[in-house]
Amino acid sequence: MLRKVMLLLVVLAVVAMGAVSVVSAQEGEPLRIGLLVDQSGPLTIYGYELEHGFKLGLLYATGVDPAEYASVDEALAAVQIAGRPVEVIVRDNASNADTAATQRAN
Repeated sequence: MLRKVMLLLVVLAVVAMGAVSVVSAQEGEPLRIGLLVDQSGPLTIYGYELEHGFKLGLLYATGVDPAEYASVDEALAAVQIAGRPVEVIVRDNASNADTAATQRAN
């Protein structure tokens, strides 16, 4: 019984050390969020609405008030998740599935 408890404690310690090293390695690196939207093609209006809605939702979810900044982009620069800055990468899928697949890969 004591042997099982000791083994469990050793395993938990190793897992905890691994988690700490992963977290410290990622501190400061931006959290990149990709967003594929229709910025050209027949569905353009929906793409811009999706992009703006996503950005405003991100501000709301992180508690950043866009009214305190001169622009939404300045407010987005203040967003942090788990101590990491957030970078929103927006790509145009041109309302085309093949283009979307290519953009997703990049």
